[in-house]
Amino acid sequence: MEILYEKDLRAMKFNILTSTRHHRVVQELAARLGLPVQELRRHLIRRLDMQHLENLPARYDAWMAAGDGDPLERALAADLLSRSVPLIPPGDAGAILAEVRQRADGGGDREAALAHGRARIHEVIRS
Repeated sequence: MEILYEKDLRAMKFNILTSTRHHRVVQELAARLGLPVQELRRHLIRRLDMQHLENLPARYDAWMAAGDGDPLERALAADLLSRSVPLIPPGDAGAILAEVRQRADGGGDREAALAHGRARIHEVIRS
C-alpha cells in the first residue's frame, strides 16, 4: 500500500509556485530579499508545507496591505518571513532586526545596516 503523504511532493509544490499568482509573489519576494527566484523556490519547497504554499499570495498580499509598523521591519520583511511566510524562525528574525536597529540607531548608515540584515537573513534561509 502506498500512502500519499509519504510521497515526494516536490513536483506538486513546484507546480503551485509556478502558477501565475504564486510566481508573481515569489518574484517580488526574491527581489525584496536579493535572492535568485529559483533559489527562493527551492527554499520554499523545502521548508513550507502545501497549505502554506497554497496560501502564499493571500499571506503576502495581507502583509503588503497592512503597510504599517516599523520602517526597518518593513524594509527587512522580518515579520513576513517569520510569521506569514515562515522561512526563518521568529527568534532569528527578532535578533536580526535588533542588530539592524542597533546599527542604524547607533549613528550608522541605514542602508548599510539593512544590507547587513539582508545578508543575515540569507544565512538563516540557506542554513
